[in-house]
Amino acid sequence: MISLAGKAGTHHRRFTRNRRGRRQTLCQAGADVVFNYVKAKDAALQIQQEAGKHGTRVEAFKADVGKHADNQKLVEHTIARLGRLDILVANAGVWNHEDLPHRKDD
Repeated sequence: MISLAGKAGTHHRRFTRNRRGRRQTLCQAGADVVFNYVKAKDAALQIQQEAGKHGTRVEAFKADVGKHADNQKLVEHTIARLGRLDILVANAGVWNHEDLPHRKDD
């Protein structure tokens, strides 16, 4: 496994289905991680606790990454808590790039 020791990252996911894989991998590699949740706070806190066993800083943050303002808040929060942002895992979905100029937040 590669070493991400001392790196700070955030993992953006639109639909949280209690997935631990990528967050765990980042933490196992030594990265400090802030990740988002939308509704499942209890599940997010469980993931936070489990991932934190690797000796890294791990924090759940409520943000709907389908909304631009929430994305900004998540990145700003990550930088405030971890001091910087080295890694960004954006796993928020797929859309038609032609629709982007016309996209509006819900």
